[in-house]
Amino acid sequence: MNRLTPAMRQYLEIKEQHKDAILLYQMGDFYEMFFEDAVTASRILDITLTSRNKNKDDSIPLCGVPCRAASPYIARLIDSGYKVAVCEQVEDPGSAKGVVKRAVVRVITPGLVLDAENLPAKENNFLGALARTDNLFGLAFMDISTGDFRVFEVADWDALLDEILSLNLRELIAHEEFKEGKLSKAVSQNLRGCLVDYLPGRYFASEEVQDILNNLGPEESPPEVDFSSHSASAAAAAALIRYVEETQRTDIRHLHIRRHEPDRLVLDDTARKNLELFSTC
Repeated sequence: MNRLTPAMRQYLEIKEQHKDAILLYQMGDFYEMFFEDAVTASRILDITLTSRNKNKDDSIPLCGVPCRAASPYIARLIDSGYKVAVCEQVEDPGSAKGVVKRAVVRVITPGLVLDAENLPAKENNFLGALARTDNLFGLAFMDISTGDFRVFEVADWDALLDEILSLNLRELIAHEEFKEGKLSKAVSQNLRGCLVDYLPGRYFASEEVQDILNNLGPEESPPEVDFSSHSASAAAAAALIRYVEETQRTDIRHLHIRRHEPDRLVLDDTARKNLELFSTC
C-alpha cells in the first residue's frame, strides 16, 4: 500500500465502499479500471488489458474506456450481470492541491438503467424487492425510467414466485433472511438472468415509509397506497426506496406508487382440489 501513488490509494479507498461493483474511475478523459475489475472488464468488453508500472513487480492490471463513449461499455457490463459504480472527478484538476477529489456519482445495476439507448424497447426494466412480516410476503417493484412503482402482498409462496417470474425482473433485492431458503433455490432454478442481492434488515425498516411515499409523484395525484395495515409491502417498498436513493443519488419524486393486481388467478385449496377433480373426469 505504501508504494502506491496517491491516486491508487484513493482508488482502493473508494473501491472498498463498492466491493460488489466494477468501479469506473475517471482519470482525465477516460474511465479506468484496475486489478480484478480490469481483468473482468477487459474480457467482457474485449478491450486491451495492460498495466501500470508495466514489467515491474508491482504492476497493476489496467484497462479503460473513453468517458464520452462509456455508455455502450457500461451496458455490456450490466447485461453480463455486473453492477457498475461510476466515479468521477469532482473538482478541477488544474486547481486541485494534491490528488484530484473523486466521488461515486451513480451506481448502475441491471434494474436501474436510465439511459434510453440501453433500455429494452417496449419492455419494462423492473427492479424488485422482497420482504416478509408475520405470515405475509411483500413484493415491491419499479421501473425507475417510467416512474411505475407497485406493491402487493400474498401469503402463498408459490403464488408469489409465479408473480416474480411473470414480471421478468432484471434485479431483485431481498432481505438477508431469504439467503438460505426457498428463494435461494428458486433463484438458481428459475431466475436466471436476474441479479439478486441479499440486503441487511436496516433497508427494510418501514416505520417512516408512508411519510417518504407521500412526497412521491405529482402533488395533484397523492399516493394510492396506505401502508398502515400492510407491513410486508411497506418493508419491501422501504427497501426499494433506500436502495435507489443510495445508488442513484438523484431525485425520485417522479415515482408514483399503486397497488398491484396480479393478472393470473390464484386458487385456494378448495379450488385446487376441484380443478384436480375436474381434470380427471
